[in-house]
Amino acid sequence: MSATTLVVDDMHCGACVSKVERALEAAGWIESVLVNPFNRRVYITHADEQDPIALVRLVEELGFSPQLLEHKADEERALAAAEWKRIGTAGICAMQGMMLALALYFGEFWGMTEAMRALLAYASMLLTIPLVGYCAQPFFTGALRSLRRGVSMDVPIALAITVAFAVSVQHTVAGEGALYFDSVGMFVFLLLLARRYDSRLRRELSAEDRLQQLLPDTLWRLDDGAATEIPAAAMAVGDELWIGEGSVVPTDGTLLYATAMLDESSLSGEADWVTRKKGETVYAGTFNRGAAFCMRAERLPEQSRAAEIQSLSARISLDKAPVARLADRLATVFVPTVLFLAAATYGLHRLGWLGSDPDSALSAALAVLIVSCPCALALAIPAATAAALIRARRLGVLLADSSLLELLPKVRQVLLDKTGTLLAPDPVLTDVVVCSRYRADSCYRLAVALQRHSNHPIAHAFRALALDTAVTVRSGETAFEELPTAVQSVSSHAGLGLVGEIETGSGAVVETRLGSAAHCSVKFADRPQTVYLSVNDELVACFTLSYQLRDDAKRATQRLRQDGCSLAVLSGDSEAACRQLSAALDLEAIGELTPEAKQQQLKSRRDAADGSGAVMFVGDGINDSLAFAEADIAVATLETTDFVQANADAVLLSRRLECVPDLFALAHRVRRVMHQNLAWALGYNLIAIPLAMAGWVPPWLAAVGMACSSLIVLGNATRLLRFEPSATGSVT
Repeated sequence: MSATTLVVDDMHCGACVSKVERALEAAGWIESVLVNPFNRRVYITHADEQDPIALVRLVEELGFSPQLLEHKADEERALAAAEWKRIGTAGICAMQGMMLALALYFGEFWGMTEAMRALLAYASMLLTIPLVGYCAQPFFTGALRSLRRGVSMDVPIALAITVAFAVSVQHTVAGEGALYFDSVGMFVFLLLLARRYDSRLRRELSAEDRLQQLLPDTLWRLDDGAATEIPAAAMAVGDELWIGEGSVVPTDGTLLYATAMLDESSLSGEADWVTRKKGETVYAGTFNRGAAFCMRAERLPEQSRAAEIQSLSARISLDKAPVARLADRLATVFVPTVLFLAAATYGLHRLGWLGSDPDSALSAALAVLIVSCPCALALAIPAATAAALIRARRLGVLLADSSLLELLPKVRQVLLDKTGTLLAPDPVLTDVVVCSRYRADSCYRLAVALQRHSNHPIAHAFRALALDTAVTVRSGETAFEELPTAVQSVSSHAGLGLVGEIETGSGAVVETRLGSAAHCSVKFADRPQTVYLSVNDELVACFTLSYQLRDDAKRATQRLRQDGCSLAVLSGDSEAACRQLSAALDLEAIGELTPEAKQQQLKSRRDAADGSGAVMFVGDGINDSLAFAEADIAVATLETTDFVQANADAVLLSRRLECVPDLFALAHRVRRVMHQNLAWALGYNLIAIPLAMAGWVPPWLAAVGMACSSLIVLGNATRLLRFEPSATGSVT
């Protein structure tokens, strides 16, 4: 299957979205259709043999002007410039038209002559002609196209402009009757300005392009030690790349130098810079804040973690919760209803049933057409959802489904894995026991030399710490001899350890092993979290490792309890280790659980809740996949595998465990914003339309109300982008 993205700039309301979805879904060769109403993009999955141009033609038949995404970027500046020209022209004409309208209004009381009145009326008409013929062109074009199949919000807009202008021209020529030139000018200017601001807000609420824009178009490749600048598209996996100070990392890879100082905020949301060591992974889209370094490319840019986040971010905002589907259905029938109400208003006023002055019929009907705003209703839920998804990613959480925002406030139980979740994923070296005549520091250096050839988490513990007072050193014998540390011919044995060769002082080459007890020919059984070092099958030293609590584990669990959640740890580790963790964090901890037992624990707790609350599971390993499938919400930590992340509902992009309570806080806030938006959108229309039908809202005021209505909804949603979770609990 292939994926194609179309940009449909004239897709303005819920009716437009529904029209595009229905038409594309009716095509037999299209697998799936997802429409994002904010950036006005359509994501289509289709058969490989189908030409994307056929998709463009299919949407064009609906009356829209679609473009392929790759062709869109070149035209954005030109379109923005054209919009500003229309806004500027409309502003000048509307301002002058208002001055003339004031003169005509006061002239009615000050005895203006008929000749002067006619002069001002014709001047107003001349000023309105460029407004209608040039500035309002997008509304007429959109209305004509939409009439091919259904109606969009451009139809009542274009109808209101046409009727008001035509009637005003007729009254100008006749020399009597009300003029609406000032209302037309105000309406066109405010609506153009509102749509421009709407575009700016949509860009702020659209995050999927930002990571792509971070990646450089060119990069420096090392060939025989010489750096050559090449296009990013020419890079291959395995290339050695030179990343200069202040440059952006172009793809995922392995650090080949000792250390690198990186700003990973674009991926994780964390503001603090991080230090990566030799052999660790560096990610595309991060900034080099330290000295230049060398890396080996492990993926192409389009396969990088940044690209995966970008792809998922572009699609998650398209999933619709039940409340969003309801708003869509209301928005779809809104425009035909408004047209009917406008016609009914005109007829009732002419009959004298809605007022004593039949001459107010046209003004009232125009006000109904102008004041109604389905855009606010259509955007009420999606705007809040899009802003919340972006804020969640900036807080360090990537959601796979936007409907989780509606489910999160219902979570009453949070179950956590132990190692890699509450405990840091990388172990720390805490104890060295020397079992031979060799010096402890030389034993340690030999182990480090062997571990340089491994990317196992245990190897990081050796490379991250020099032998100092932080490690307890105990010698079984008098330790005085220096152990050679120049290791060669190192090989790795999965699940067992490493094998290498060293040359002794006499010139003999002997075998050295590092790993499990059996791997090193140790006669006694393995001790938990212990690594053994042997030389020529002689045990030399034992290294004890331990996993430490994450720095924010206690704060995170406290905040979750304050949010009303009960907590429990489900672990495969020993009961003794779980009891120690339980005492440290003051929570229930169950140990020695198989993956099937974890799944059963989740099932029994969900059954006990009997639908009164959802269950969340937070884990890191492949052995958590059964638990992930059983949980209502499954959250994977940053360090887990791609397979686990693919089966999770949310992925932590940061090493902070407090991202989980942050997500709870955000979910509670976005629910309030959704309710506020819906209340405003429905309340505005329920109040404004009856007032307009009664003739109490002049057309110019209706123009102000319509222009501001959708902006209020979008502006309220953008407040979520600045939301900061409280450290004392999210439920307020």
